[in-house]
Amino acid sequence: MIELIIIILLSTILAIGLIIVSLTTYRKSRYHKKQVERSLNMVPFMITIPKDTGQEKIESGTRNQVEVAREMIAVAENMYNSFFALYSGGIKNAIKNFIYRPMHISLEIVAHKKEICFYVAVPYLLSSMIEKSISSAYPEAQVKEVEEHNIFDPKREMVGVRGGYAYGYKDHRYPIKTYQSIENEPLETLTNALSMLEEDEGAAIQILIRPVNPKKMLASKSLVQKIQKGPSNKTTAMDIAGEIINPKSKEDQKPPEAYRTTPLEEQVMKEVDRKASKFGFETRFRVVLAAQTDMRADLLWKQIKSSLTQYSDLSISGFKLKKDKNINRLVTNYIFRFFDDSLFDFERFMPKQRGFELILNSEELASIFHLPNALVQTPGIKWLPAKTQQIPINLPKDGIKFAKATFRGEEEDVKITDYDKMRHVYIIGQTGTGKTVLMKNMMESDIKAGNGLCFIDPHGDGVEDLLSRIPKERAEDVVIFDASDVERPLGLNLFEAKSTEQKDLVIQEAITMLYRLYDPGHQGIMGPRFEHWFRNAALALMADPEGGTFIEVPRIFTDDAYLAQKLKHVTDPVVRNFWVNEMGQTADFHKSEVLGWFVGKFGAFMTNTTMRNILGQVKSSLNLRDIMDNKKILLVNLSKGLIGEMNMQLLGMIFISKIQMAAMSRAELPDEERIPFALYIDEFQNFVTDNISGILSESRKYKLSLIMANQFIGQLRDDIKLAVFGNVGTMISFRVGSEDGEFVEKQFQPEFSSQDLINQENLHAIAKMTINGLPSRPFTLIDYFPPKPTEEDKERAKSIKELARLKHGRARESVDAEIQSKMNLTIPQTPKENIPRETARG
Repeated sequence: MIELIIIILLSTILAIGLIIVSLTTYRKSRYHKKQVERSLNMVPFMITIPKDTGQEKIESGTRNQVEVAREMIAVAENMYNSFFALYSGGIKNAIKNFIYRPMHISLEIVAHKKEICFYVAVPYLLSSMIEKSISSAYPEAQVKEVEEHNIFDPKREMVGVRGGYAYGYKDHRYPIKTYQSIENEPLETLTNALSMLEEDEGAAIQILIRPVNPKKMLASKSLVQKIQKGPSNKTTAMDIAGEIINPKSKEDQKPPEAYRTTPLEEQVMKEVDRKASKFGFETRFRVVLAAQTDMRADLLWKQIKSSLTQYSDLSISGFKLKKDKNINRLVTNYIFRFFDDSLFDFERFMPKQRGFELILNSEELASIFHLPNALVQTPGIKWLPAKTQQIPINLPKDGIKFAKATFRGEEEDVKITDYDKMRHVYIIGQTGTGKTVLMKNMMESDIKAGNGLCFIDPHGDGVEDLLSRIPKERAEDVVIFDASDVERPLGLNLFEAKSTEQKDLVIQEAITMLYRLYDPGHQGIMGPRFEHWFRNAALALMADPEGGTFIEVPRIFTDDAYLAQKLKHVTDPVVRNFWVNEMGQTADFHKSEVLGWFVGKFGAFMTNTTMRNILGQVKSSLNLRDIMDNKKILLVNLSKGLIGEMNMQLLGMIFISKIQMAAMSRAELPDEERIPFALYIDEFQNFVTDNISGILSESRKYKLSLIMANQFIGQLRDDIKLAVFGNVGTMISFRVGSEDGEFVEKQFQPEFSSQDLINQENLHAIAKMTINGLPSRPFTLIDYFPPKPTEEDKERAKSIKELARLKHGRARESVDAEIQSKMNLTIPQTPKENIPRETARG
């Protein structure tokens, strides 16, 4: 019977053992798969923050740096407290957590390529919550999803790789030294150790955390009670024998005195209680190095190990950093961000090794991992160049899209309506920062929306790129003016005018253009005499029903027969008086004194075949009013590398003047019949004249909007600068220089400072938009690059360009013949005579 009972007991024990082994194997297998699954679904975020974070508090002088540091580090505690929301209790979750363990978060400080970055990797399901928690604690920080980083050099394989774990050298209930008692910025000590790495070396501090049951933190009370009781006074056999031999009377038997704790023990109890009062997190603290050699890896390991001593207090606890001999396993755990591995699974069943168990509360974690601030002067930290601000809640849902806005993980398209666009847009920024990209995005949206526009491009690349973005359904709407196309030149007659008022406007614009080219400072190179001569020459040429052109001005002064022919059509007595009584009776000697000076202003355009064939055509190839009213796409290629800077400037100014006149001619139409039209001008400082303020203030009435861009304010005269900043509704600033930053920041205060404007990344800008006619709060927008054009896009662009050439250009031979006929400048063989009054009267 006894044997049977023994057999049953052994069988039962064996069965229970097999069940335990099976369950353990099943659990480990399921959990390993779960760890891999979670690892593949971790989302890495890079966190950057402005370098001047906390600078105002430091400079205020009301508190010392230690107090300021503690105040800024305390912010991270709030972040960890919000992380504790990951904890889930209950029986159901307890069973689930036993098999799969709770989800965890990875906090990482990574040094690679001489740069120190801060990352937080989170499960995909928690990414939104964690992102908002970080942004809530650090409103000025940017939390950006990034690609996975890699600190290992594949060329070196596993040479120079070291790593291990940090753990507490006392029971996890004892706290480490925190920022509340550390006399400096603890993060700087850590980052200084990481800053010693060379370009091809890497290192990472990886801290994995997951919440623990608050009851486990409160269990620290038992440790306090143990300290209060003092050392154990166990009764030994000798004590019992002595009591038997020499028993004490009742009078001699005194109750034992209560143990008195020492001041040091009082402090330890206080610290233990303090740790237990805050949320706790089960923690894995890894350090991984990838150096050039094993010897250098050992040196860097000692530096990081030394930096962790700042968290040690002999009376409580601290960190020990222990190497892991199994480097392959360590690297795998680091890359996959495994919280548990075979080492820790094994030690859960080994009470003597529970020193490896590390539980840190929110204060301890904040001491190790928090975002840097102005007190951290370690070189190589990746800072946020400029802070961001909240996206306006009333951004238009309709209109044309031209950028994106992001803030605290939220992304929204930035659009502008025709109504707001007609308040004009001004874009400023250094070369290569994204101005042209933004303009092209805006134009592409305009084109796809079926809107009309004109793009004046002083470089030529923008027009070529925009052509590949034009859909085939709008190919017929495209008009291209390519100043460098000498085989099929388009005519652009500056002297085209239908009414007396238009003639006066044309002449005034032409004079302004010439001042802009030859005497921008009005220093006397040109003056009243030049204006007088030019005005009368232009009026005489425009009086001819067949028309006149800009390049014919010199001929009217040098060819008497030509002048007589033109005067037949002049009816204005003032103009006739100039030619008959003023010029007609001036001796050749006196005229010749200033004639060369006057004619010289036109020589650059007359002797240049390209310009002569453009400006010399009596009938312009383009009907700008028709282009505006029928929503066509006018692309003006004024590449100064091909036609020269002066020619580029003159043609650009002519186009702006003509577009302004075409817009103003819409006064004959009711307001509701005026079709919105956008004029885009890149590097607009090349083309602006004194009339820019009039264009900005009046063009809106005629549904003409201006979108202008240039590099820096110094390119603009003071009066033009005031006209631009006083009239534009939407202002967008990419990165600018220090002088411009001080001036432009007035438009974006108090949300942004000059440092934010100076430190903008490429393709990032600060915008202050007009929304529904009212100014918005400034915010950050980001350019986006459209997809690269396909071969089909490139072929379509070529077809559109060729179609536009054939429709609007003229053969060079035909233009040459017309110009040569009009420019018959045969030098007379005999001295010229004064024009008889009878001839002048016609």
